[in-house]
Amino acid sequence: MQVWDGVVEFVKVVDGGSFSQAAQHLGVSRSHVSKKIKELENRLGVELLKRTTRSVHLTNLGAEFYPKCKHLLIEMAEAQALLIDEAAKPQGIIRLTVAGAFGEQMLAPILSEFAIQFPDISVEVEFTNRLINLAEEQFDIALRSGFEEEIIRRNEIAERVYNFDLLTVASPYYLSKHGKPMAAGDLPEHNCLAGTLPHWRFQSEDGVENVVVRGRWKSNNGRALVEAAKRGLGIIQVPHFYVENEVADGSLVPLLNHIALRELGYFAVVPTEHPPRRVSILLDFLKEKLLACS
Repeated sequence: MQVWDGVVEFVKVVDGGSFSQAAQHLGVSRSHVSKKIKELENRLGVELLKRTTRSVHLTNLGAEFYPKCKHLLIEMAEAQALLIDEAAKPQGIIRLTVAGAFGEQMLAPILSEFAIQFPDISVEVEFTNRLINLAEEQFDIALRSGFEEEIIRRNEIAERVYNFDLLTVASPYYLSKHGKPMAAGDLPEHNCLAGTLPHWRFQSEDGVENVVVRGRWKSNNGRALVEAAKRGLGIIQVPHFYVENEVADGSLVPLLNHIALRELGYFAVVPTEHPPRRVSILLDFLKEKLLACS
């Protein structure tokens, strides 16, 4: 950027006490240093240095300008050193947000393994169902499920890291009392325990069918929904990993499998196309571990 042109040369002249010393330090000619500083003075419209044949001195304005420039150059060098150091040895904090059982059941063990493998990287995890604005709230990664166009904010970048099926289930007790729905259109006649969405989703000839459901029990926590369904309160629709054990032991029965949505995605979402290297390393780690078990 033009605003920096001549600043390094100016600081080096003051530090070294001469144009020759500055030129030697920078590995350029004395005339190059002189030209750059003159261009800086012309651009600012002030004189920064008083030159004589034997010495160079700061003007009053130059004396005010110098410490600020020196400080900025030191900060720039520290920032560059930090990046170089991270490239060689990733470090720092990663802030991650994820919702519900996926975070507890699937993600927490992987993040623990990551922390052991990369001891200089710290991970902070916030469990929430909110669609967080990553840039505004300074999060590095969000794990979100659903259809990509619905869960990605403008300028965010998403990559699929896990596949899941969306299962509709109820307990044998509930079904013995209320019967089994044979089509999505039967659901309004049942007590459907709703989660964060006011509708459930099923496969249809046109793609995806949204069915508005109603019930007398609602929760934004998948575990709570599962417990209520096991006790016969109603029907639920959740990702498969919430109810794998319950389906296996028969305490919950899959319904409407012929129209169940399959291979939906969990996406790792980042607020920038070029995240820090520590974040890229975690993204690769998540893809390797999660896709292997999906």
